[in-house]
Amino acid sequence: MKIDFDKYSLILNYKRTLIKSAALHYFRTPGEDLWLDRLSKIKAAGYNTVDLYFSWGYHSHKQGVYDFTDIKDIRKLLDITTDLGLFIIARPGPFINAETSGGGFPFWLLGKENVIPRNRRNGDFVYSEEYMKAVKEWYSRIIPIINEYDNVIAFQIENEYSTNEAEPDYIQELHDLAREFGVKAPIFHNDAFCACLYSDIVNIYATDIYPYINLEHDWKDNIFSFDMLDNLEENIRPCKENAPLFIAEMQSGWFDKWGGVGYDRARSLFGKEHINIVTKTALSQGVTMFNHFLGIGGTSWGNLACDEVYTSYDFAAPISEEGIPKGNYYKAKEINYFLDGFDLSSTDFITSDPDILSQRPDNIYTILRQDNINNCKWLFIRNFNTEVSNIETQKGYKISLKPFDMRILPIDLSLFGCRIDFSSFQIFTRITRENHEVLFLIADTDSELIISDF
Repeated sequence: MKIDFDKYSLILNYKRTLIKSAALHYFRTPGEDLWLDRLSKIKAAGYNTVDLYFSWGYHSHKQGVYDFTDIKDIRKLLDITTDLGLFIIARPGPFINAETSGGGFPFWLLGKENVIPRNRRNGDFVYSEEYMKAVKEWYSRIIPIINEYDNVIAFQIENEYSTNEAEPDYIQELHDLAREFGVKAPIFHNDAFCACLYSDIVNIYATDIYPYINLEHDWKDNIFSFDMLDNLEENIRPCKENAPLFIAEMQSGWFDKWGGVGYDRARSLFGKEHINIVTKTALSQGVTMFNHFLGIGGTSWGNLACDEVYTSYDFAAPISEEGIPKGNYYKAKEINYFLDGFDLSSTDFITSDPDILSQRPDNIYTILRQDNINNCKWLFIRNFNTEVSNIETQKGYKISLKPFDMRILPIDLSLFGCRIDFSSFQIFTRITRENHEVLFLIADTDSELIISDF
């Protein structure tokens, strides 16, 4: 597969592609049958990509010995992705975090006296030849397997790495090692701080976005919950102006801890309203590569989990630990189907709320973007109030938004037989075949559809 990119999106086999990814921990849902079940469900939800950590410690219990058989046979996993037509975001670490024991490092590595994991001690960069020798061993085993698959569209080195002085040596060496072992896909590092760390080394800059992680409180009680996400394009576009905006971990849930509130509480917080706002806000910021983390919950067994989490790793994900689609799954499916009908892989910011609405109500977020593919505009509008908000645009269009709802609404959208001047109905998707076109709208009260001839 030929992979290119520009500031808007990935270009796969000469076609712009918006990456809609869901993360799976294959080691927490072990075995071919479970992989097929879970991946089939994310495919049905409209995702086109699966994000995969590859855990070093899971495959190597003794130095020089690697197990890729039976429930650890990742070739079978990757074969399923190929059969289902899913792209892969490959993340082999060496450090993966994922609330795994030792961050995915093998125990034999951590027991070595001269090894300094991640070349970091007390936040300072301290180079360890013994550690890097072991990393080369891991890369020499895992990368050749990954390279067998043509559907790998991005490759991550390390994860959420930083030092007190942000030294580049370690990330640069990992980048060079990946290329030496034959990685052809764009390389990225996932920055936990939205601070442009190592953006000058990697091909694509990526970041974490977890707007809310305190399960003791409700994100709806804090009007600043999505503040970082609301300003993402302005803050991170300078990091890499010639590459697409990529959220490598975009919150779709969160993990519970020992003595925590439990996953019933987590699911009440991270339901369809949360994933709707997070995903649509990211799209309003021009993001064309997003990965719902997690997309699929799992179970920690053996020595997998770090001491912060317990056996269940449900994560309040769209697909639960037991493999059951939940409310946020169907909301993600709704968004993904819209993106299938209307490609938002090339858009430009036009303006924000002061220039759009006739009045500026409290806690209403709006952004207007130009769609370069569909030759229209999209109004992204969010209500962060506890009551219905009735809003009017400067052109007199009326919008009624439920509490904690967000919509993507078309302006001047030309179809085969007419033009939608404005719709406060959301579009579910569009199907076209030859000269026929069918538009599916989501029915709602107090909404309007304004149509004109060309």
